[in-house]
Amino acid sequence: NEWDPISACLPAGIPRLLAGLFQWNFVDLPKTTYWLYEQQSEQRNIYTDGRGHMPEDEAYPLWDGDSIGFWDGDTLVAHTINLRPNQYKRSQPFYSNKVSTIERIRLVNKTNLQNSITIWDPVYLAKPWHVVQTYRRNRSTDARIDLWSCEENANVAETKNGGTRILLPGDPGYRSPNSLYLTPRNPDAGKPGNK
Repeated sequence: NEWDPISACLPAGIPRLLAGLFQWNFVDLPKTTYWLYEQQSEQRNIYTDGRGHMPEDEAYPLWDGDSIGFWDGDTLVAHTINLRPNQYKRSQPFYSNKVSTIERIRLVNKTNLQNSITIWDPVYLAKPWHVVQTYRRNRSTDARIDLWSCEENANVAETKNGGTRILLPGDPGYRSPNSLYLTPRNPDAGKPGNK
């Protein structure tokens, strides 16, 4: 019954996002690799143009951090820092804003992409944690990544003791899943004298 930031329509962030269940698109360009994640429409940028990380006096914690990388043959090596504190998954430990990751990402065959991830966190981990994630290509011609906004019909609320409560029909704040939450359009917007 713990509270999960994703329940409040916040991004998963890195490293949690790496074990996500929703669809990914990988876009590899000469100077940047983009990871587009369906949940919350997150976009991760791994810069491979030789730049360094943001200067320390300009850096601040981001959901998906500051990722730079390079190609080692057919493997993209990515280093990520400046991450917001969060949790790895529901009912799992938290990570601090001192967490950093090294990833070795490569196609192992025409169907599978493998990400070998090592996570350091001097606050919450006694030693680095290593995990290997494998992503399978979806060859369906119907597969699409949609703009995903759970705020439109979210029915999750945080309780006073920090747990999660699902709002049911009749509860204050309940949003019907049969109709999207939309801001009414002002018919006078744009007319002279109106803002």
